[in-house]
Amino acid sequence: MTKYEVGQPFPHPEYRANGTEGAKIMTTSAFFDILFYSSQPAADRETVTKKPLKYGIYQKDNVPFFLLEFNGEFSVDAPMNINKVDNSAVEEWLNSNGNLVTIYLIDARTNIIHGIRAIGLRHDVAELMRDICEKQDEQYASVGQVDKVIDQISRTMTTEAMIRRATMHRL
Repeated sequence: MTKYEVGQPFPHPEYRANGTEGAKIMTTSAFFDILFYSSQPAADRETVTKKPLKYGIYQKDNVPFFLLEFNGEFSVDAPMNINKVDNSAVEEWLNSNGNLVTIYLIDARTNIIHGIRAIGLRHDVAELMRDICEKQDEQYASVGQVDKVIDQISRTMTTEAMIRRATMHRL
């Protein structure tokens, strides 16, 4: 069993911090995790782990972006590429009932975890995410095809613009 602990490195080498701020999705049996890489994790810790937040999904061309808005202070978007999920796990993940999202605040330079927060999504939002991913799986044949669409969307749309077009849910 993998151990996640504040003050320790994030334990998955394939998700190692590379100095760049941003957010990534890592699928889990419970649903998915958000890996939020911050250049100022000590300053962001209280906001990420304790303050009110909103979440939602923006989608374009069957690519969902999971959105987090932290107390109006800052926001992040994390695109989902279902083709990055191991083929043997895709069907099970798409048909699961999980709705747990764990947010990890990770130092973008050192890969050290500075905060952990678990949230339960509304079931309709979790199902929407799975439905979009299922359509994505049918439409795109490779990781590269989806990544190209993600890059195009990310270049033309800010996180704030995505939030304005999404239905956001308050926790």
